[in-house]
Amino acid sequence: YPFPQSLVNYGDHLRQRRLDLGWTQKRTATELGVSVDTLRDRELGRMEPKPRRLPRIIEFLGYEPETDRYDVAALIEDIRIRTGLSYDRLASRNGACADTLVNLKNGHYQPSRRTYRRLREFAATLDT
Repeated sequence: YPFPQSLVNYGDHLRQRRLDLGWTQKRTATELGVSVDTLRDRELGRMEPKPRRLPRIIEFLGYEPETDRYDVAALIEDIRIRTGLSYDRLASRNGACADTLVNLKNGHYQPSRRTYRRLREFAATLDT
């Protein structure tokens, strides 16, 4: 995979650091204590790390990346307050599962790029 053009999420930061070190995905995954498949999915933006994994990632990177992923709980709550939508209705309008939105709202894990983008786009339509 090429160097990321911009560092948007943890996966971009991980890939940048791995390539800077000249490491393989296997070596990096071992260092992080995850599978190669998990690292690949993070690098491709298919999944974000769970909060409990962040300290090890931050140690590997040598810094804490700035990312707006942490505001997903506030984003979901803002949308629900502004629209009066239940989790079920919000999920159906965004191609997500209501349980996923509840788990995101409660901070159990970080959203995928696609889920986060859909929520941000939906919120943007409320401003027009």
